[in-house]
Amino acid sequence: MSYLFQAFKTISKTLRTSSDFFKHNPTTGLHVNASGDKIKLIDLYAHNVIVDTIKNNKKIIGYISEEQDDIQFFSGKKDGIIVSFDPIDGSKNIETNTGVGTIYCFLQYSAKEDKITKVIEAGYCLYGFTTIVVRANDEGVTLYKLNSDDYFDKGKKITSLGKEKIYSTNESHSDTINKEYKLLLSQYKLKKYNQRWIGCMVADCHQIITL
Repeated sequence: MSYLFQAFKTISKTLRTSSDFFKHNPTTGLHVNASGDKIKLIDLYAHNVIVDTIKNNKKIIGYISEEQDDIQFFSGKKDGIIVSFDPIDGSKNIETNTGVGTIYCFLQYSAKEDKITKVIEAGYCLYGFTTIVVRANDEGVTLYKLNSDDYFDKGKKITSLGKEKIYSTNESHSDTINKEYKLLLSQYKLKKYNQRWIGCMVADCHQIITL
């Protein structure tokens, strides 16, 4: 995880010091990514930072990125860990200085079976006034905060969702969603839940988990 922490620090510093550059140079002019979104310059930058960092870890044999179409192996197929990630979740928010993050997952890969056999860990990094990492693994869900000495301090264990009644969803296509989803939304409103939608899954999930 230390390698990924280092990537998060680099991305966090760049967002703090060079966000204007990405605002004025939003797209790469390249093709769309695996999700059908046009690749933005910040997406490509963060992708390269993560790949250049994790490839130095001998246990990591490859990666899956939203900016590419398939598993990328560093030196052929063998047993080891594959890192799956969305380099910048909510990259459109760069233009308005609102929340963005990185989503990641560590996966165990078997060369003999030629498949992923286990999810080892999943989590995210939220870049904001404070850079925060939330890790979920066999030890539970733990929060980390980047301190002034550029070190991630281990914080509290998260054992339940936040206490505030909030939900996050994009209702712009509410006319086309299924009946069950419409019923769920109506129940939230009936029970006086507040809708808060940032448009970045990391930020939206984080406020539901922690508030």
